[in-house]
Amino acid sequence: MPTEAPSHNPWLQLYLPIAVQEPTSAAKQALLHSILAVSAFNQAGLRRSKGQPFRAQATEHSKKAARLLCSGDFTAEQSRGNEVDSTNKKALLAAALTMTTIEVFSGAQDGRWHEYLRTAKDIIERTGGSQWWLSEPARATLLQIFRCLRIVSETSGWTDRKERTQGPKRSSDDPNSKPEEPVAPSPYEYTLDVSFGISMKTLWCLNKIVDLAAIKAAAAPGDCWWKDHSSDLCKLEKELFDLMEDPYAFANDESVVIPRSTDDQTLYGGQNTPGKSPQDRFQPFTFGVPQVVSEEIRENHLWAFHYSVALFYRRAICGGGNNTTSPVATDSTAHCPSGQHLVSKVLDHLENIDALTVGTPVANTLWPGFIAAVEAVNTELRHRVLVWFARAQRHGIGNIAAAKSLVLEVWRRLDRQTYYNHDRNESPTELGSVDWRDVMREKGMYIMLT
Repeated sequence: MPTEAPSHNPWLQLYLPIAVQEPTSAAKQALLHSILAVSAFNQAGLRRSKGQPFRAQATEHSKKAARLLCSGDFTAEQSRGNEVDSTNKKALLAAALTMTTIEVFSGAQDGRWHEYLRTAKDIIERTGGSQWWLSEPARATLLQIFRCLRIVSETSGWTDRKERTQGPKRSSDDPNSKPEEPVAPSPYEYTLDVSFGISMKTLWCLNKIVDLAAIKAAAAPGDCWWKDHSSDLCKLEKELFDLMEDPYAFANDESVVIPRSTDDQTLYGGQNTPGKSPQDRFQPFTFGVPQVVSEEIRENHLWAFHYSVALFYRRAICGGGNNTTSPVATDSTAHCPSGQHLVSKVLDHLENIDALTVGTPVANTLWPGFIAAVEAVNTELRHRVLVWFARAQRHGIGNIAAAKSLVLEVWRRLDRQTYYNHDRNESPTELGSVDWRDVMREKGMYIMLT
């Protein structure tokens, strides 16, 4: 997890306590086995050549979790008119979400994570929908994690391939469509900033980009799709790029830190902890790192994710250029940074995190690093990417190797293309013409990028 503090870690504060809670149940056992599978795959990655025993254990635990999750007990209880209790509902969703992340650690590329995202969506719909899950902080945390995983997963284009025959996705009048944005009961109960390193505003932007990219992809060649969405594009660009002008946009101040720390346990269903004074921010509270350092780590995560979302906007909406494929222009586009500058900014913040977390279990989320890596055209930036990949592998994240392989394939294709076209620029400023999503679909490399 990107967070340094155990009190902010949903695995420790929410998933694991539910999994070992008595009395046990099929849902809790599914969650426990899924956690053990992720842990064992992680241990296998850390031990590399000596990790086979852990990999065997991980495979067995994942099979048990899958059988329990799909055993039909939940459906049978509902068909008999019996209400599944709140804890088992949370266990079911947490288990599905954990199964979704197994491929992050195993390095597999068979796309099973997408099936478990569908399972998680089905669980939410059959247990009262978003309204029920937003009615209590611990439930809301699980719902936020689901929405984050769902939105990030759709950036790869997997959903496009699987559902293209079903027409445009997420119509506003479709009751089964994914909710518009990651709503929390209150701003103080939004947890993805510390658990995934992404702000509420940034995730809203990414969700909107995914929606607009789907509309663009469904448009006929030559269709001016943007005309009906010019206001959305203007608002999106403003949210993305105007924020970059404010260096304190993600900085923590006392008005944010103290209320959040008061409610840390409440967010995961525990008891309130005593409020902390501003002086507490400078005291070691986890792994010997003061809270002020943890806040710096968090802020760098938030910036890295935001800059990478801006990069994805350039790829998905602008086709790699610095403008949308339309004459829509806003005050924000006038001072938009170049694509390679955005790559550099992502790497700056990821490298800051590495510099602050040497010897600690803090791990970056992969998506920002991958987006920066795959869009790097400048040779110096590519070298920085390879160094970042090497450092990221020390955390035992199995899909780093697959992500690196895809990045190198994109680089090779882009360099061959620019060489044959005799337009190689030694100091490129924008993104390349090769769309990594097309390469991913062609190679069948559907990597879980979180």
